[in-house]
Amino acid sequence: MLTKFKKNKKITIRSLQVHAAHACNLSCSSCNAFSQFKLKGLLEPSTLTKWLGDWEPRLNVKKICLLGGEPTLNPKLVELLGVFFKFFPRDSTQKVLFTNGFFLLKHNGLERALREFRIELRLTVHSAHPTYLERIKPIIEECQRWREVSFLVYNGSGKKIPGIKFREEKWTKRYHESSDQITPFTDNNPRASWEVCPSKYSMQLHEGRLWKCPMITYLRLVDPALRQDPSWEPYLRYQGIGSDCSDEELLDFSLKEDEAICGMCPQEKISFSKGYPLRK
Repeated sequence: MLTKFKKNKKITIRSLQVHAAHACNLSCSSCNAFSQFKLKGLLEPSTLTKWLGDWEPRLNVKKICLLGGEPTLNPKLVELLGVFFKFFPRDSTQKVLFTNGFFLLKHNGLERALREFRIELRLTVHSAHPTYLERIKPIIEECQRWREVSFLVYNGSGKKIPGIKFREEKWTKRYHESSDQITPFTDNNPRASWEVCPSKYSMQLHEGRLWKCPMITYLRLVDPALRQDPSWEPYLRYQGIGSDCSDEELLDFSLKEDEAICGMCPQEKISFSKGYPLRK
């Protein structure tokens, strides 16, 4: 049962994520945002301003992340970071830019923006393939020279790169994938799926609404030809919650753990190796 909601009290959100771009230059199997399927869409600074203007007065956001897809595919990346700082100027909200790094150095003024807006930079390494590591190494080295910018490399393959901090992560499957179709898991154990979910605290801000996780948010952007399986239908009906909701509805949404939509994912971790993820 929900505790009584105090009027004008902000709802605490552990992590809020926003896509700067839905597309990605990588083609990683089982991406939780379906970005390997060449999704389209770039976020405009004015749009982000509208969304955050609607939600910020009601939310106590502990961490807000700009990602994708690959956020550096958005030519207005620096402006978007400025919008983050406008709404969350205090350090009580951790502000983070996640990127695979390949287009990072193409953005003029990015180093200065990260420093002045106090935004942390997190570079994700998606493969231990020697060619991949050779291409990403000079980008990492350049970012390490940026002064007063919090920089951390997430090494998803678990392979250490000398002199670079990293956090080991295991890539796990989120859905079944073939050359022409994706299908959800049918373990029918939403609670177990939620407990092992790496995105359980990855609330999304998309189309002005809050959504539970990346999977349920961006499924609708996938080409319908790839998601013909009728098992997707109940998940496609999910709509998240809009800013016109009541305080009680918002509190309920923020506190909810497992629910029926969690059944789209596996009830246990299924690890796999990504291989070489760069598009040819």
